[in-house]
Amino acid sequence: DYDADAILSALMDAVTDSYLSPSEDEEVDGHKPIKLVAEEFEITPLKVRKLLITGGAYRTSISEQIQDLYHEGNTIAQIQEATGLGRASVHSYLPYRKD
Repeated sequence: DYDADAILSALMDAVTDSYLSPSEDEEVDGHKPIKLVAEEFEITPLKVRKLLITGGAYRTSISEQIQDLYHEGNTIAQIQEATGLGRASVHSYLPYRKD
């Protein structure tokens, strides 16, 4: 009974909860630093950020700009040109999606 969607959803919820519920000594700008969350779950900070973006818990000006451009129908190449970021960086700011 392997359910990849349920596993991803549970991980996303756990990561988001950890990020949004820091202890007093961990809190930075109202959340736990991504690096600490990554260490807690033994995954990379980039994976944590992607999970948080997918769950809607992580927003910065660049992540919002990239997502806006993508939702407007821009290609990855067009977003790269508009932001000056590389292909991998652009992808890292987009949520996970089913194909």
